[in-house]
Amino acid sequence: MRLLPQLRDAVDTAVVRMQQAGDDPLALEGVRAVLQRLQSGFRFLGVAELERFSEEVDAGFDRLLDAWADPYADPEDCQRLRHSLLHSLLGWNDILEDVAAGHDPISDIAAAIDSLRCARGAPRYDSLALLRHCVDAQAPYGWVEDPSALVARARWPYQIGLLELLRGNEHRGLSALQNILLPLERALGDSAAGAACWLALGVIEALAEGGALETADKRSLVAFDRELRRLAQGGNTSGLPACSLHEVMFSRVRVAPVVVGRVAELKHSLMRMPRTELALPDSSGTSAEAVGRQIFLPADLGPEDEPSVELQELFYEEVEPALAQLGTALKRWRHGDVQAGLTIQRILHNLKRSAGLAGLQGFADHCREIEHEVAAALADGFDQHSAERLRTSLESLAEELDRLRHALHGSKSLPPGDGGEQGHAGSCEAVPSEEVTAGVREIQPQLLGLLGAVYEQLLDSIEQVAAEYQRAVDLEVAAEEGRLSTAAVVNICNVLKPLTVNAVIHGIGSAQRRLQQGKSGRGTLRLRAWREASELLITVSDDGGGLDLTGLQRLLSDYDPEEPLAELSNDEALSLIALPGVSLATDQDYSDLPGEGMGEALEASRELDGVLELETIPGSGTTFTLRLPAMEVLSGDGPADEQASVEPERQRALIVNDSRTLRRITAYLIGYQRFTMLEANSLAEAVMLARSHQPDVVVIDVQMGWGDAGLDALRRLEEEAGVAVQQVVAVTTVERDRQRLEERGMEPAALLIEPYSREQLAEAIERALVKAQ
Repeated sequence: MRLLPQLRDAVDTAVVRMQQAGDDPLALEGVRAVLQRLQSGFRFLGVAELERFSEEVDAGFDRLLDAWADPYADPEDCQRLRHSLLHSLLGWNDILEDVAAGHDPISDIAAAIDSLRCARGAPRYDSLALLRHCVDAQAPYGWVEDPSALVARARWPYQIGLLELLRGNEHRGLSALQNILLPLERALGDSAAGAACWLALGVIEALAEGGALETADKRSLVAFDRELRRLAQGGNTSGLPACSLHEVMFSRVRVAPVVVGRVAELKHSLMRMPRTELALPDSSGTSAEAVGRQIFLPADLGPEDEPSVELQELFYEEVEPALAQLGTALKRWRHGDVQAGLTIQRILHNLKRSAGLAGLQGFADHCREIEHEVAAALADGFDQHSAERLRTSLESLAEELDRLRHALHGSKSLPPGDGGEQGHAGSCEAVPSEEVTAGVREIQPQLLGLLGAVYEQLLDSIEQVAAEYQRAVDLEVAAEEGRLSTAAVVNICNVLKPLTVNAVIHGIGSAQRRLQQGKSGRGTLRLRAWREASELLITVSDDGGGLDLTGLQRLLSDYDPEEPLAELSNDEALSLIALPGVSLATDQDYSDLPGEGMGEALEASRELDGVLELETIPGSGTTFTLRLPAMEVLSGDGPADEQASVEPERQRALIVNDSRTLRRITAYLIGYQRFTMLEANSLAEAVMLARSHQPDVVVIDVQMGWGDAGLDALRRLEEEAGVAVQQVVAVTTVERDRQRLEERGMEPAALLIEPYSREQLAEAIERALVKAQ
């Protein structure tokens, strides 16, 4: 069932985006774009039931967008429809699983459509209405908004026709009833009431083909008079036809001879009517073997590739911090932080994709199940019961990880805390343990470029404070090629050294505090340098907890008592942390330490005629940007970094993905021996790196960002960084993206559908290298 993972991933993507979209119409348009790709996939499969479901979801999105644009719309109605859409998406993967297993999902799909119909005030829907669309090519799609008046006018003639039947004028009576119900069937249209009318016409057709009518035959048509009375009183939005109506009518169809037309369609529908909705006894005519139309997805073309042991090792290395983050985020969610729920959902989504690439499909499926639990809790409200259920699920996920690692390593011991309650990754009451070694690990030392003249001094100071304060730091450096002028080197170093030291001590912080925040015990310090127009930009960023703006506001109130609650701007925060004695620390162990040399850094930037900017995001980290006049700080003598010429034949691969785990797995699959790896977690960073280092091949996840942002990334890379589309290997989880790229005139060297193998990626990269030449 090769298409099933793609369809499930597309559904999961829609759920995540639906949760994050909130009430933003533009974001909701992005969700609908994913659903439209799903609809194309269902058409490709030829599964009419799923096509019908996706059409109803699309109609629900249309109604929701119209409601948000209508200033007079009831907000409660909008929220009700939004929740109904979300519940429908959550149930979609269960339906896909049933389809893949050969089970008939007709009842679940009909119930989901009916829920959507109720939320948007449309006519009710049931299994018979769905089956009607599967077997009747002429089944209508529309309906009359309020058919109650039409039904009321039809009821009296219908009763006269029944009277003719009871008197023995059978042919005349059946003809009269048929003439009455035909226009009524069109008016009731695509609804449960319309399907019941369709069934009644089928009964009339079966009786007309038979001999003399029995009393039971006549009663089957008398039963429909009660349905007309219900519709005349409440309309087709008020409720569903009685099960007894379907039962008595299908009893007559069941014994009718097989003929063409409605009777044949109804007999076929009878085979698939759920037993819970139609209380008829099972017989050989309605067994699973007798069902004329079974639903199956295409079979796999071949066995899955054996997962690489090294790739699983990499996955386990990356997944441990993620499980730690899940446990801590769950604890924050229990204390009222709704954003923590979205964080859990995002982590699970990336874990699922990473596990799929590592060949651990069972673990990926487990992540998908918990992802649905989180989405349901976000939609319905997070209470103590859902918290306990989710905690148990996360613990089972951690236990499954332990079993997988034991299977891989045999009796190899696990990191401290993995086996005990206090260190369990899935526990929401304790912070998971992670074995962290203090020190600096250089991730990209070969891309020094413009920072080559200051790198050794910065590295010495970073290593010194990391050892002194027991910080575990991953240092990433990506700088455009070039050379700083000798006169500027000292002052630039005077700016960057305090920034990097403070980032290590106060930004990244201790491993214990990072684990409490739901982060990996190892922090990341990134240095970037590139030219932009007439400026040289250098950034220093960390992935710590960000600045304590509330604490800084308290300090500001001491300097400005007139506005004790004024919100700090970035410029105000930067000026404040440069004051003597002001601490940047959020770690209680070092809360009495002031910021190291921040005043000197600000002064040195001014001596360079530069500007120092600050951007901080609580919980995510801090970035300092140094803007310098390029003409005054750059040398025209050429690159200073001799490493740039050491390996002139080494090719460069740029990996663009907003998930670090997926970037590392992709880099592993490509292989470090042949390529110098460049990694970007955003499109802006990808453009900067591509413009600076001119990669030979780019591997990009086109599902990054909202809506079509990932697909349009190829055009931006071409226009802003000179990366030809033929150099790009696009990665996605849905086949529909191939057509969408072609519609934009963007045809990359290859499009890979996750999960893919190392061989498929290698072949795609070779194709890109050949086309680029």
